[in-house]
Amino acid sequence: SLSLSLSLSLSCFSSCCEIYPSLNCGVEDQSFLNPISRTSMNPTSKIAGVLFSSAPRRSADFTRQQNKVYQKNSPRAKEATRRAYGLFGGAYRTFAASQEGLVEGLIQYGRIRSQSVKDAMLKVDRGDFTTVEGKAEAYNDYPLSIGEGQTISAPHMHAEALELLHDHLKPGARVLDVGSGSGYLSACMAIMVADDEDDDNSTKNGKVVGIDVVKPLVARSLVSIKKSHGGLLQSGALEIKEGDGWAGDTKNAPFDAIHVGAAASSVPDSLVSQLKPGGRMLIPVGEEGGGQEYLQIDKSKDGKKVSTKSLFGVRYVPLVKKGK
Repeated sequence: SLSLSLSLSLSCFSSCCEIYPSLNCGVEDQSFLNPISRTSMNPTSKIAGVLFSSAPRRSADFTRQQNKVYQKNSPRAKEATRRAYGLFGGAYRTFAASQEGLVEGLIQYGRIRSQSVKDAMLKVDRGDFTTVEGKAEAYNDYPLSIGEGQTISAPHMHAEALELLHDHLKPGARVLDVGSGSGYLSACMAIMVADDEDDDNSTKNGKVVGIDVVKPLVARSLVSIKKSHGGLLQSGALEIKEGDGWAGDTKNAPFDAIHVGAAASSVPDSLVSQLKPGGRMLIPVGEEGGGQEYLQIDKSKDGKKVSTKSLFGVRYVPLVKKGK
């Protein structure tokens, strides 16, 4: 019956979403992109199959195709689809041919929820930060290799990080991006903390410091940023440099926000100490290949208390220590 099949489908979604909705895969394992088999589907699960299968992953019209399926089905089927969207959190659902299409999809699936995050991600073209080989897939919502054993995170994770730090990424704020990698998120955050009138000429002294232990990635990210946002570097709103993420950056501390783009085996005390009173840090914690948690760490306004909240499970590449 429709009721039974809906119950079974949602049960399947629930078991998958505990791990996969915000999974930031640091390896080339895309098996989770197709959690539901397309064989032997009943009418309700067939809707889910169209929505969540990886089969049309390269189609620039995938989002529009989903909308058509959603609109033409019965109210009961629409409700099943809506609940399924919520369970999967809108991750890995957007496949586009442009930055505008990518952002449109992230908005539709609830990953972008504020105007400032939308504006920043529209301004920074992900295609500028991928390899030549990855260019054709730059606007699809999944991680891509950028060399040196590292990846550029899935766009929904970049969007989620910006949203979670939204209130701390105001003009004039100081931000540390640990494991800056491709430089994409650093550029987005620099636009948000720079002057509202001109993101390339900050007059409010907002600054983002991106550090990465992998020297070739630092050089490559600077080249990528200079393609369209060299002014951020020239104005001092953005600085990218080689550095040990475990040690942070005492020279530019303290920070209103700290984002860590690789998994630490434990929360580095140095990063907590470099967080301003009232500041927030996002960091994935856990061993490589094991269970990792995406943590939100907040320091009280008087600087005396530090609270930690586990947001969801993830899979990141490890935060490398300098010299290892």
